[in-house]
Amino acid sequence: MNGILAILIGYLLGSVSPSYLIARARTGRDLRFEGSGNLGGRNVWRTAGFGWGLLAFLLDVSKGAVSAWLGGALAGPGLGPFLGLLGVVSGHNYSVFLGFSGGKGLAAALGALAVISLAVLGCLLSVGVLAFILFRSLYLAAVAMSLCFPLVVYLQGHGTWIVVTSIAVSGVVTSRHLGNLRDAVREWKK
Repeated sequence: MNGILAILIGYLLGSVSPSYLIARARTGRDLRFEGSGNLGGRNVWRTAGFGWGLLAFLLDVSKGAVSAWLGGALAGPGLGPFLGLLGVVSGHNYSVFLGFSGGKGLAAALGALAVISLAVLGCLLSVGVLAFILFRSLYLAAVAMSLCFPLVVYLQGHGTWIVVTSIAVSGVVTSRHLGNLRDAVREWKK
C-alpha cells in the first residue's frame, strides 16, 4: 500500500508544472500552444527567456528529488525512491491538471536519480554526453540515457522489482521523445 502511495504522491507532484505556471505568469500564454508545445524548461527559455527556463528546469529537478525522497520515506529505501521516480515522471509527462499533457520527464528524472544513486546518475550522464558527441542531438542523448537506465540499474545489482520499475520509467520517458526522435534520426542521416 505504501508503494502505491509513493507513486500517487510522486504523480501529483509531477503533475504540477513549473514551466506552465512560469510561462503563464510571465507571458500570459499557455505553453502547450507556444514554441514546441512541450511543458519543460527549454520551451520556457524559448518563450519567456533563459533565466525563467533555468528556473523551470531547477524546479523540475527539485520535484524529482522530493518525490524520490518521499518514496523512500513511505515505501522504504530500496524500491521506494524508484516508485517516487516512476510517479513524478509519469505526472510530469502526463499531468492530470493539464489534460494529460506535459514535458519529457528528463529533468524530474535527473533530480530523482540524484537522490537515488549518484553512481546510476553518473553512468547515465556519461551515456548522454557520449550520445550527444556522436549524434549532436539532445533528443538522441535523452533517449540513449532513458534506454540505458534499466541496464545500468541491473548491472549495479539492484533487485528485480527495481529493474522492472526502471523499465517502466524508461518507457514513460522514451514515449514522450518519440516524435523528436524521428526528427533527430532524419537529421542525423542527412
